[in-house]
Amino acid sequence: MRRLLALACGLAVVSTAAPATAATGDPPANRTLSQATVSACHASAVGQACQSAALADLNAARAAEGVGPMQLPGDFASLTVPQQLLVLSNLERVDRGLVAIIGLSAPLDQDATTAAQQDRDPQPTNFYGNAWSANWEGGYASPFEADFVWMYDDGPGSANIDCPAPGDPGCWGHRHDILFAFQSPAVMGAGAAAGQFGASETELFVGGDSQTGPGQPDAPLTPTWASIAATLPFAVSPTSLTFAPSQTSAGVTISASGESMPITASLSAGADGWSVTPSGCTAAAGSSCALTVLATPAATGTAATLTLRGPNGAQSVAVAKQGAATLRARSSRSTIAFGAGATITGTLLRPAGAGASGQIVTLGQTPATAKPTRATTSSTGVVTFRVAPRVNTTFRLSFAGSPTLTAASASPVTITVAPRITATFAHRTAAPGAADRLSGRVTPAPPGRRLTLQVRRGRRWVGIASTRTDRAGRYHFVVRVRTPGRPTYRVHLAATATHAAGTSPTRTLRAT
Repeated sequence: MRRLLALACGLAVVSTAAPATAATGDPPANRTLSQATVSACHASAVGQACQSAALADLNAARAAEGVGPMQLPGDFASLTVPQQLLVLSNLERVDRGLVAIIGLSAPLDQDATTAAQQDRDPQPTNFYGNAWSANWEGGYASPFEADFVWMYDDGPGSANIDCPAPGDPGCWGHRHDILFAFQSPAVMGAGAAAGQFGASETELFVGGDSQTGPGQPDAPLTPTWASIAATLPFAVSPTSLTFAPSQTSAGVTISASGESMPITASLSAGADGWSVTPSGCTAAAGSSCALTVLATPAATGTAATLTLRGPNGAQSVAVAKQGAATLRARSSRSTIAFGAGATITGTLLRPAGAGASGQIVTLGQTPATAKPTRATTSSTGVVTFRVAPRVNTTFRLSFAGSPTLTAASASPVTITVAPRITATFAHRTAAPGAADRLSGRVTPAPPGRRLTLQVRRGRRWVGIASTRTDRAGRYHFVVRVRTPGRPTYRVHLAATATHAAGTSPTRTLRAT
């Protein structure tokens, strides 16, 4: 817990805390780590899953206090636990307008490590400042978890043993230790060890330290906060902007953490119809600033890149304005025989009528007897699919949209499938009045389907007999020609909900 020490005899405190602000005051209630964080950090306290889940918990707690999200240095995972505690403590302090801790010192690190091994608050063996404070926690191996419980789960009802009841002076004491208004220069020690309760972590802060110069006992170790802060990124939200056809503006928010960051904005060369206002802004530590991207009609159907530059690097935001896409579809055949195929052709067009190349078009079908398939449009916006439906099928082409084109669907295309019917006479000639056998097979094989034998009379086909298929789709008719002649026959199958009507090839029987 925090300890304020006098530099001379008596009880005078040389350093006093500044009045609490909304960001540094006590939260109205405890927050708890999410189950996702507890599980991920239990599995691996140094894993990416632990960091991502715990950082989400921390940022949610900070947002509730009006403080922006933490931005970590890119090499955070490679830092030691004491160095990570330095980063997290400073992000909590600086983002609330407090003096930064300039770095870790070797003597204070040793004091903190010894205390971590002994499961207790550390204290400086040699004290060169005007105020100091210390924290200890046991049971959490991740620095993110330690920072969370010290800062956001430290009031009445928490695991803070110095806060058994509301109003006790130890309530929120760990948070007060981190956010104490130390005088500059402020230096820190941190330690991590295996203690009685598992992982054990400590922090030791000293403000107004007179021995932080080069060669002095509390000179900050590498990396110092200055070198760490020089690598902190800024956050951008959103990371891409897609304008609807009628949309003319959208906002971009830039958040800074650890230091105030002036940001400049520029659009890629040739980005006609696009602009950004203002041309830059400054995001204070723990806060944000906003820019507005504007699109005129000339930007429709185009994309550009918004580049944001800060003191520690640059980030890009992809911007695009959609134009209304048109998708057309046609089939090479409306009816096919069972087993045959057809080609469905789609054409994706931009607003001005030019083909949209390199876009993904999806072919779906009803009934869904096959999975949707995808193909990429050609340089002229054309895409083709080869299909071989086995039943009557309605096909639909769809385009999910892109940054520069709206989603589009083509009018459905239906292909009906006619059964394939074979027909063969046992003999090609027969005596008048003699019987001949006409037999064949229906594919697909529908058992019990009613077939009609038809004879051609002039320009009409007239049914003269009927039969049904067996289980294998086979059938036969007995045909008698009463008088000499050459009548022509065919076998007909009526349409159903799943297939078009089918007819066999015509067959001629000569009666002589």
